Order: sequence, then C-alpha cells, then structure tokens
Amino acid sequence: MYLSASGLNTNDGNLARHPVFVPLLYRLALSGGNETPLYYNLGNDNALASKKITLGKNQTLKITADHFEAIPEIRQADGKTLIYIADQIKNAGFYNLNLADSLLAVYSFNSGRTESDMHYLSKAELEQLADKSNLKIFDTDKDAVKLIAGDNKIGQTLWKLCLILSLIFIAAEILLIRFFNNTKRII
Repeated sequence: MYLSASGLNTNDGNLARHPVFVPLLYRLALSGGNETPLYYNLGNDNALASKKITLGKNQTLKITADHFEAIPEIRQADGKTLIYIADQIKNAGFYNLNLADSLLAVYSFNSGRTESDMHYLSKAELEQLADKSNLKIFDTDKDAVKLIAGDNKIGQTLWKLCLILSLIFIAAEILLIRFFNNTKRII
C-alpha cells in the first residue's frame, strides 16, 4: 500500500501534470508485483523463492507432478520462504507446491543449456572428415598468404567477370542517358 502526501487534484499541486508522475506510477506497479523467476534450471537452482508460508502443527509442504512427490526442506528468511529441493527434481516440467490439499504455487523447471557448450574437433579429426566428404581445409597459419593473394581458381574468374559486367553496365547507362534523356534545358 502506498500513501501520497498530495492529492491529484490541480488545486492541490501539479503532481498529476509533472513529467515524473507516469514513471512514478510505473515503479509503484512494478514494486508491488511478484519478483519470482519464470523458471528454474535443473541442477543449478536448488532453492525456490516463495512468499512467506506459515505451517501449522503436523503440516508439511509437498512438491508434486505426474508420478513424482517430494517433501522439501523449508527455511524462513527476510519475509520469504526458501524451499530447498537439493537434487530431488530430475525431469523438466511443471511442479506444484501443495500444502495439504491447497495449491500454493507452480514452479517450472527447464533442462540445462549444455547443448550450447561447443566442443571442437582436433586437426586430425577434421582432416579425416574432409577426406570422406571432399572438402578442403585451409590452415590459417600456413595458407593465409595464398588465401589473401587469391591463389585459388574461383577468385581469378570472379574478378574478371566483375570487371566485364561493370563495363557493360557503364556503357548501358551512357546509352540510356544519351538517347532517352528528353528533358528540355532552360537557359
């Protein structure tokens, strides 16, 4: 809850017309929201954040999903409840946090992003793959001068083609300007 010391009426002040008014309301709306993450990563995030949960005598929290049920460890800190799951959750998906028969929260778990971990082949493995698929491998240390100088056949044919096409298009432009330019000049 927020309390304003001045009213929004124009007789009380100019807060409603001031440029800081819209960002102020925007920050108020954001600070009142729930700041829990959208998802957790399997194996990395072992503590789930939740609003403060008070448990009665003989009450326990349960995390459930299809064919899965676990009782997590609970700690209260800074007005929040931290739910420690350790390595109990192994599969990605949605998990319900239940207190007795009532649903308190739903947590989403994603698999780790290990597919982005890039492993490189050694030079021998690259050469072996290149022999099978008719590829040519250039060594940047040894073949750099050849690549820059255009020692390969494709570079030689392309520059000749580019030069010929440039001359043809310049000639076409000159002809178009000379014979089809019908603008009258005023002196």
